[in-house]
Amino acid sequence: MTSSTTSGTHSAASLPTLDAAETLRYSRHLLLDEVGIEGQRRIKNARVLLIGAGGLGSPTALYLAAAGVGTLGLVDFDVVDATNLHRQILHGTTDVGRSKIDSARDRIHSVNPHVHLEAFDTRFDSANALEILRDFDIVVDGTDNFATRYLTNDAAVLLGKPNAFGCIFRFEGQASVFGAPDGPCYRCLFRDPPPAGLVPNCAEAGVLGVLPGLVGTIQAIETLKLILGIGDSLVGRLLLIETLGMNFRSITVRRDPTCPSCGDPAFGGGEPSVNACVYIDPNPIESVNNNGHNYFLSQNPYTLNSYAAFGETYYDIFSDLKFTAGLRWTEDQKHFTDIPSQLLNNGWGYPATGAGNQQWDAITGRAALNWTPKLDFTDQ
Repeated sequence: MTSSTTSGTHSAASLPTLDAAETLRYSRHLLLDEVGIEGQRRIKNARVLLIGAGGLGSPTALYLAAAGVGTLGLVDFDVVDATNLHRQILHGTTDVGRSKIDSARDRIHSVNPHVHLEAFDTRFDSANALEILRDFDIVVDGTDNFATRYLTNDAAVLLGKPNAFGCIFRFEGQASVFGAPDGPCYRCLFRDPPPAGLVPNCAEAGVLGVLPGLVGTIQAIETLKLILGIGDSLVGRLLLIETLGMNFRSITVRRDPTCPSCGDPAFGGGEPSVNACVYIDPNPIESVNNNGHNYFLSQNPYTLNSYAAFGETYYDIFSDLKFTAGLRWTEDQKHFTDIPSQLLNNGWGYPATGAGNQQWDAITGRAALNWTPKLDFTDQ
């Protein structure tokens, strides 16, 4: 799929100019017909958010900074550990014990002082995901755990931001671009996270130190292609990398109309019906309007007592809770309450016709969502 320009809405006249030092620095870019002066100005105008300053974030940050991306956002709350140094090349031996954000700031500035760094020394979670991401053009997923990976995907989909994805495991890696217009998202490929502990992390399984350099560099290339609107991107393709045999292959990934994140509501995906309410939290952190539907973020994805206006859609981008408990409209008509699964048939009718993921309340005649179980909240 041909790359789409993320900064294409900016006319050439509105793009930042290059000074003499920048013109010299990027001279080898300027020789490329696909980049040129206007393309380099688009790179300077771009705002790219990197989630994680670790194995994948390191090469991506360094190459995007060297390429002249005008604003890099970096999210990480960790400190540099000696075990990071064989793969996380943003950091050096003298940085052990320092904040990764501080270490990365110094390293990026040394690579390219023209780059503006917006640092977020905090955990990327459902309380701050939209606030952090909304002002950037592209997000680069350098996460090392499934919870943050799914959160990154869902936040990017909600805000309409392309997601340059990468992941690594031992000697293998994957890369793609998710969340582009008409393209699939991560949940189209992997609907739900694996059970906790099923897939070991780097600390448990190990990883070849060079591998994140390879995958992160691919993420950086895909990011620049999106900024420039050139080439065939990895939208709709998953690149599989196996380094022991040095094999590269890609598989086609199509958008799933039933995907709970980006799918088509007509097929039961994307968003619940307007008469459905998926409970998340009694004190939602923030709301965002997307295609006429209100989504609310929860700080605690495992709370199940809700107060919600009927007809609003509640969706937790941290965990995408799927539970067997139904939701019913209480007699005072002011809030929904959860019903444990063993009581599901008490006051509930049959699944709504043509929508297998809905049930309607026989008492109120209103529809409510009852997703396929992921987490079984039977002991309320």
